[in-house]
Amino acid sequence: MLLGSFEISGKPNLFWSCYAPKQAKEDHNNGGELNKTWKIKGKTKGWNPVYRDSLLKYLECLDPLFEKTRNKSEFEFICTLLRVRGIQDAGWDPWDTSLKIFDSLTRLAKRIRDFQTQRHLFLWLYGHIVEASEPYEIVANLVTIIDGGRFNINNFPDKQIGKYKKPQSP
Repeated sequence: MLLGSFEISGKPNLFWSCYAPKQAKEDHNNGGELNKTWKIKGKTKGWNPVYRDSLLKYLECLDPLFEKTRNKSEFEFICTLLRVRGIQDAGWDPWDTSLKIFDSLTRLAKRIRDFQTQRHLFLWLYGHIVEASEPYEIVANLVTIIDGGRFNINNFPDKQIGKYKKPQSP
């Protein structure tokens, strides 16, 4: 019996699904755990098997963090997912911009014939992803909310060094 599913956009699509027999559903309603799994549906031809397996493994690892946060405070959870930042004009969200250009830069790098130039572009893209603060902000907020805290728009404030402020890298 399919108890629930959640689709993440992209090609191929990722689906979170929860299958359980009637007894497991009753146990869950009484505080027990359900057998929840992530599955990839669609064409995965050309995917590196290590990437595919790692993606599923990390989704399974992060699931409890999101679920515990939602159970603790749905309002704070939604603020975290929406990445509430106050008043902000369109085009000023660096995370949104990064996601929009990621596929384009990957396609561009694959068309470059010079190995060294291609590697430098891939390394730049990797560094950009690793140094992006938004994933760290999301995880920090999830943990804070589970611990009884509130959503925070700035988990990693600038460091004061003398009379100057220096941005932190999460």
